[in-house]
Amino acid sequence: MKITPLDIRQQQFNVRFRGFDAEEVDTFLEMIADEYEEVIEENKRLKEEMEKREKDMKLFVENEEKLKKELRSSRHAGEDIAKTAGKEAQKIIEDAELKAREILGNSHVEVDRIKKEIDVLKEQKNQMKAKIKEIIDSYSRLLEKEEKK
Repeated sequence: MKITPLDIRQQQFNVRFRGFDAEEVDTFLEMIADEYEEVIEENKRLKEEMEKREKDMKLFVENEEKLKKELRSSRHAGEDIAKTAGKEAQKIIEDAELKAREILGNSHVEVDRIKKEIDVLKEQKNQMKAKIKEIIDSYSRLLEKEEKK
Protein backbone atom coordinates (compact mmCIF):
# COMPACT_ATOMS: atom_id res chain seq x y z
CA MET A 1 0.00 0.00 0.00
CA LYS A 2 1.39 3.38 -1.02
CA ILE A 3 1.20 6.25 1.36
CA THR A 4 0.44 9.67 -0.07
CA PRO A 5 1.14 13.05 1.53
CA LEU A 6 -2.65 13.42 1.93
CA ASP A 7 -2.73 10.13 3.91
CA ILE A 8 -0.08 11.50 6.23
CA ARG A 9 -1.95 14.81 6.69
CA GLN A 10 -5.27 13.09 7.42
CA GLN A 11 -3.90 10.49 9.79
CA GLN A 12 -5.64 10.62 13.17
CA PHE A 13 -4.31 9.11 16.39
CA ASN A 14 -6.27 8.13 19.48
CA VAL A 15 -5.55 10.31 22.48
CA ARG A 16 -4.62 8.50 25.70
CA PHE A 17 -3.59 9.51 29.07
CA ARG A 18 -0.05 10.72 29.11
CA GLY A 19 0.04 10.58 25.27
CA PHE A 20 1.92 12.77 22.83
CA ASP A 21 1.18 16.43 22.29
CA ALA A 22 -1.40 16.42 19.46
CA GLU A 23 -0.21 19.76 18.06
CA GLU A 24 3.39 18.55 17.97
CA VAL A 25 2.37 15.33 16.21
CA ASP A 26 0.27 17.27 13.67
CA THR A 27 3.16 19.68 12.99
CA PHE A 28 5.57 16.79 12.55
CA LEU A 29 3.16 14.92 10.27
CA GLU A 30 2.67 18.09 8.20
CA MET A 31 6.46 18.46 7.92
CA ILE A 32 6.81 14.78 6.89
CA ALA A 33 3.97 15.17 4.37
CA ASP A 34 5.68 18.24 2.83
CA GLU A 35 9.01 16.42 2.61
CA TYR A 36 7.32 13.32 1.22
CA GLU A 37 5.50 15.44 -1.35
CA GLU A 38 8.84 16.98 -2.43
CA VAL A 39 10.36 13.49 -2.74
CA ILE A 40 7.40 12.35 -4.86
CA GLU A 41 7.69 15.44 -7.10
CA GLU A 42 11.45 14.96 -7.42
CA ASN A 43 10.92 11.27 -8.22
CA LYS A 44 8.32 12.20 -10.86
CA ARG A 45 10.65 14.83 -12.34
CA LEU A 46 13.56 12.33 -12.42
CA LYS A 47 11.37 9.68 -14.08
CA GLU A 48 10.29 12.17 -16.75
CA GLU A 49 13.90 13.21 -17.28
CA MET A 50 14.95 9.57 -17.48
CA GLU A 51 12.21 8.86 -20.05
CA LYS A 52 13.34 11.87 -22.09
CA ARG A 53 16.96 10.71 -21.93
CA GLU A 54 15.94 7.18 -22.91
CA LYS A 55 14.08 8.62 -25.93
CA ASP A 56 17.14 10.73 -26.78
CA MET A 57 19.38 7.69 -26.36
CA LYS A 58 17.11 5.64 -28.62
CA LEU A 59 17.22 8.43 -31.21
CA PHE A 60 21.02 8.61 -30.93
CA VAL A 61 21.30 4.84 -31.37
CA GLU A 62 19.02 4.98 -34.43
CA ASN A 63 21.05 7.85 -35.89
CA GLU A 64 24.28 6.00 -35.16
CA GLU A 65 22.96 2.94 -37.01
CA LYS A 66 21.89 5.12 -39.94
CA LEU A 67 25.32 6.76 -40.02
CA LYS A 68 27.06 3.39 -39.86
CA LYS A 69 24.87 2.13 -42.70
CA GLU A 70 25.60 5.24 -44.76
CA LEU A 71 29.31 4.91 -44.01
CA ARG A 72 29.28 1.28 -45.18
CA SER A 73 27.32 2.33 -48.23
CA SER A 74 29.78 5.17 -48.90
CA ARG A 75 32.73 2.80 -48.51
CA HIS A 76 31.18 0.38 -50.98
CA ALA A 77 30.41 3.23 -53.35
CA GLY A 78 33.99 4.48 -53.01
CA GLU A 79 35.33 1.01 -53.70
CA ASP A 80 33.02 0.68 -56.70
CA ILE A 81 34.14 4.07 -58.00
CA ALA A 82 37.78 3.09 -57.55
CA LYS A 83 37.21 -0.21 -59.37
CA THR A 84 35.34 1.55 -62.16
CA ALA A 85 38.02 4.22 -62.42
CA GLY A 86 40.69 1.51 -62.53
CA LYS A 87 38.84 -0.34 -65.27
CA GLU A 88 38.33 2.87 -67.22
CA ALA A 89 42.00 3.79 -66.81
CA GLN A 90 43.02 0.32 -68.02
CA LYS A 91 40.68 0.66 -71.02
CA ILE A 92 42.14 4.09 -71.85
CA ILE A 93 45.67 2.66 -71.64
CA GLU A 94 44.73 -0.29 -73.83
CA ASP A 95 43.07 2.02 -76.37
CA ALA A 96 46.13 4.30 -76.36
CA GLU A 97 48.48 1.34 -76.86
CA LEU A 98 46.31 0.06 -79.72
CA LYS A 99 46.25 3.51 -81.33
CA ALA A 100 50.02 3.82 -80.87
CA ARG A 101 50.58 0.42 -82.55
CA GLU A 102 48.25 1.47 -85.35
CA ILE A 103 50.10 4.78 -85.83
CA LEU A 104 53.44 2.99 -85.68
CA GLY A 105 52.26 0.41 -88.21
CA ASN A 106 50.98 3.17 -90.50
CA SER A 107 54.25 5.05 -90.19
CA HIS A 108 56.24 1.90 -91.11
CA VAL A 109 54.03 1.47 -94.17
CA GLU A 110 54.57 5.14 -95.05
CA VAL A 111 58.35 4.83 -94.56
CA ASP A 112 58.40 1.75 -96.83
CA ARG A 113 56.34 3.63 -99.46
CA ILE A 114 58.71 6.62 -99.32
CA LYS A 115 61.76 4.35 -99.60
CA LYS A 116 60.27 2.71 -102.69
CA GLU A 117 59.56 6.13 -104.16
CA ILE A 118 63.15 7.15 -103.48
CA ASP A 119 64.38 3.98 -105.18
CA VAL A 120 62.12 4.68 -108.18
CA LEU A 121 63.39 8.27 -108.35
CA LYS A 122 67.03 7.09 -108.12
CA GLU A 123 66.36 4.65 -110.93
CA GLN A 124 64.74 7.41 -112.99
CA LYS A 125 67.74 9.68 -112.26
CA ASN A 126 70.18 6.99 -113.40
CA GLN A 127 68.13 6.42 -116.57
CA MET A 128 68.06 10.18 -117.26
CA LYS A 129 71.82 10.36 -116.74
CA ALA A 130 72.31 7.50 -119.12
CA LYS A 131 70.04 9.11 -121.74
CA ILE A 132 71.74 12.48 -121.36
CA LYS A 133 75.15 10.81 -121.65
CA GLU A 134 73.93 8.95 -124.70
CA ILE A 135 72.64 12.18 -126.23
CA ILE A 136 75.90 13.96 -125.45
CA ASP A 137 77.89 11.08 -126.93
CA SER A 138 75.66 11.11 -129.96
CA TYR A 139 76.17 14.88 -130.44
CA SER A 140 79.84 14.49 -129.79
CA ARG A 141 80.13 11.90 -132.57
CA LEU A 142 78.08 14.12 -134.86
CA LEU A 143 80.41 17.04 -134.18
CA GLU A 144 83.42 14.92 -134.83
CA LYS A 145 81.94 13.82 -138.14
CA GLU A 146 81.20 17.40 -139.03
CA GLU A 147 84.67 18.44 -138.17
CA LYS A 148 86.15 15.71 -140.30
CA LYS A 149 84.16 16.81 -143.30
